Amino acid sequence: MTKPTTVEIDVSQVPEDKRKDSRFLRLLADMQRGCADPRLVHAICIHEAAHVFFLGHAGLDKPTANGPRILYDQVKDQFDGQGSVVSFGAWDQKYIDALDSRDWLGRVAKGYAAGGVAARILANSVDRGDGDDREHFENIFAKIKSSNPSLTWTSDFLWANAQKALELDFKNAEIKDVILQCAEGLKPELFRAAS
Repeated sequence: MTKPTTVEIDVSQVPEDKRKDSRFLRLLADMQRGCADPRLVHAICIHEAAHVFFLGHAGLDKPTANGPRILYDQVKDQFDGQGSVVSFGAWDQKYIDALDSRDWLGRVAKGYAAGGVAARILANSVDRGDGDDREHFENIFAKIKSSNPSLTWTSDFLWANAQKALELDFKNAEIKDVILQCAEGLKPELFRAAS
């Protein structure tokens, strides 16, 4: 019988003296258990792969996979566990400028909504992990809305339309295959084995 792989969880932002705190040890153990669940790992990889695909179509560029980590807030004296995510290093402004602004905003909504819809449809996941994604989209929408007060769309409208469009997109075998292949490629980066 093979021993399950332990996933590396970055604790570099936690001071050494806090790494013996029972709250830290409990959080670390909970995160290790989550990272040992193949269904959860699969759902997270699909979630992040969908962001890579659809945010790429919105002009986000240079995706980087980041594994799970624990942060410590000294002011609040609390620990925060963060799951594996993909972040983007740049916006392809030339690509974005070539798009109609409404088309671009719709693509951004799809990009941020894609992870949760993909996790639900392609991985049968109940927890879609949409909280931060929706917040990121809301922040972008607020900036666009403040510079375009005549914009009649609401963020709720864009988010709902994006989710409906994504449900159709994930029925497309080519898109589904690209997402699944991307998820497999991201897995070693999002869930590095501890040394």
